Amino acid sequence: MIGHLTNKEALIDALFTLYNSSKHQKSEYIQRFIELYEPVCQELNQTKLSIKDFEVINKDVIARGAFGKVTLVKYKEQFYAMKILSKSYLISQTDRSSPIEEKLVLSGTHEWLPKLYASFQDEKYLYLVMEYAPGGDLQGLMERRQGRFTEQEAKFYIAELILAVESVHQLGYMHRDIKPGNILIDLYGHIKLGDLGSCIAIHTKHPLLMVGTMSYVSPEMCNSEGSDPAQGPAYGPESDWWSVGIVLYELLFGVPPFTGKDIQIQMKLLDPNPNISFGTCSPEAKDLLSKLLHKSNQHRLGHHGASEIKSHSFFKDIQWDTLHTSYNPPFIPAISSLDDLTFFSATPENDEDDEEDEEENLEDKDFPFIGYTFTENLQPTERKYQESEELQSTIASLKEQLEKEKELNKKNMDALKQLEREKRNWQLDLQTHNVKLKKEEEKRLEELLEKEREQWQSNIYALKEENKQLILRHEEQLEKERQSWESRLQTQQTNISKEEKRHKEQLEKEEKNWLINIDSLNEEKEQLIAKHKEELKEYIEQVEKCKAQITLLEEQQLKIMEQQQEKYNKLESENKRLEFEMKKTVERYKRQLEVLKTEQSQKTTLQSDVGKQSKIMSVMWQKDRDNLRTVQQALETSESRLALTKREIARLKKEIKSYQKSSFEQQMKDDKLERRMTENQDAINLVYNLIDNSKGGALNNRRRKRVDVSVNLSSSLSSLGSKELNKLRAHSVDDSNQLIKNTQNKIRVEKEFIASTQRTMAARSKLSRTKTEFDQELQKSIDRSNSKISLLQQKLQQYELNNNKK
Repeated sequence: MIGHLTNKEALIDALFTLYNSSKHQKSEYIQRFIELYEPVCQELNQTKLSIKDFEVINKDVIARGAFGKVTLVKYKEQFYAMKILSKSYLISQTDRSSPIEEKLVLSGTHEWLPKLYASFQDEKYLYLVMEYAPGGDLQGLMERRQGRFTEQEAKFYIAELILAVESVHQLGYMHRDIKPGNILIDLYGHIKLGDLGSCIAIHTKHPLLMVGTMSYVSPEMCNSEGSDPAQGPAYGPESDWWSVGIVLYELLFGVPPFTGKDIQIQMKLLDPNPNISFGTCSPEAKDLLSKLLHKSNQHRLGHHGASEIKSHSFFKDIQWDTLHTSYNPPFIPAISSLDDLTFFSATPENDEDDEEDEEENLEDKDFPFIGYTFTENLQPTERKYQESEELQSTIASLKEQLEKEKELNKKNMDALKQLEREKRNWQLDLQTHNVKLKKEEEKRLEELLEKEREQWQSNIYALKEENKQLILRHEEQLEKERQSWESRLQTQQTNISKEEKRHKEQLEKEEKNWLINIDSLNEEKEQLIAKHKEELKEYIEQVEKCKAQITLLEEQQLKIMEQQQEKYNKLESENKRLEFEMKKTVERYKRQLEVLKTEQSQKTTLQSDVGKQSKIMSVMWQKDRDNLRTVQQALETSESRLALTKREIARLKKEIKSYQKSSFEQQMKDDKLERRMTENQDAINLVYNLIDNSKGGALNNRRRKRVDVSVNLSSSLSSLGSKELNKLRAHSVDDSNQLIKNTQNKIRVEKEFIASTQRTMAARSKLSRTKTEFDQELQKSIDRSNSKISLLQQKLQQYELNNNKK
């Protein structure tokens, strides 16, 4: 990592980033820096690699992802696959995976990963120039076949996929997005594991989120939301082996084991016992699938490395070291040229998708991508194509020569048969000249056969020479690969020796603890034996007391003695069984120590010492204890999270039901209260009118005559007194206050419902990036609640206005 950040190209990236970010600042020193390095940056900008140096062969996009696209380009008469990533999308993503990590993984030389020839950047995009695989991807091959693969075909692709995933893990990364669409097929039919944009370090300290395609995501990745990085990563490389199992299942049965919408698949994966049905397949394939798709990542095949998977009986006929050279792929793409896109489902490029709606003016947007630029001599891919063409042309010419020789042999055999028939006719017709003609004819035929035999031998010799040349080429290639593998094995061996030295002191410390544990077990054994002996003595004393006390009932005495004897036998047999099991356990540990001792002596050349057995036993003791502890913690965590999810769903259901019930009851109460207030308001208005009429009765006799009934009513109401009138007025004001309070409660309930729904939508957005119909229904319910709040607020204002008037 340090080497990649201190090379020339990384330092140039840093210079450009510093220069561009300084443009937004107005300091005097920064302006001097800009004036000083402006010509340098302009000169470097003219010489560095850019998108203008490449020719886009086809405007159609051969692959598209969440953060970019892949297209076919041409550079100096050579063809490459260019991956284009948007910087703004990469910065806005919540996951901690970095394009720098994808560049670091691809920049090396790996047999099962696409070769990276160059990487560069501009203001908006990142560019990766990679090896072009003209065979398409495994998803396209499955769609073209429209059927299941045979076990032999599936075994070939899964074996190469295992080696590809192992190479990524050996570099210290997890892929996290393994699926058929990311498994590319090269010119010779072998696979290349692509789309490493989701790669992240195995021992990262950042929070891990759920990424990838839901049908291929592991259960622990679905359950990673809210995990604490301080307690260790939420998931590990076992998630990639789960995805490998899903791909194998899809190759054998045509569809993934979990289908449906994302939320449905997620609920199936969170089930403690997910239901996986297996179709018709061999017992070895079914066993491999069941172990790769184990719910617990601690018990999943591959937890201790890819060697566990490679040693499975399903791959018993696979030669892992020569898989790339000694096996014929089931499918070899037949292409007319290197720019042939026959095996890709190309989609038209949409320029509107590449334009950003809003340009964010981020001054420090280039800092995360310092060190991304990588330029290697762009090696020609034409050489491989020419070698393939030469090989195919040689095979075709040899086939033509063989066909010609077959035709020539057939003609010669026909000629021999014709001559023999003529010879028999001559024998019948010309008996006198039979001997002479026979000798001449046999001589001529022998000479002809001799010439043809010599010609055949020369042709066979030429074919053998060509075959030897091909074998020599193949052996040279194998020798190079063998040397590379030997260097890798040597480095691994040195790492193993260092790790053993580092653990040596730790094992010596744990040796004493193991001996203490053995002593404690022996003490417990002696205590159990003493306890059993004491119980046996107690039973014998009881029997003797029964004999002394019971003298008349002999039959009962015999039965009691038999019962006591049976108990005695059981205790004695139990004691013997415990001793036998203890001896058996000690012998088993001794055998395991001997086996481990022999294995340790084969792996290392270190001298054996007296404390090795105790060290190995301590390692086994600690490993078993750690495995039990991790399994118990995983079970407790999964059960707590499942219970939390169930409680959240139940709480939401109760809130919706209570909200519906309370809203209906509150509506009924408000309607009743509003009618009551209307009636009270009418009565109060009538009272006020009658009082006014009674006060002005002495001044207007004509009006009093017209409203005799009103005057009588007013006189009766005035006789009620001021106390009754104040009571009526107070009752109306109380009803108005109650209505205002109910309206405020309604508004509060609606706001609580909106907040709860928004929390649910936020939790669902963390689980899945795509919105479903359920999310749309939740948004509609929020909109309805907002409109209802606005209506209730208008009513509240009206009620408060009426109350102020009163």
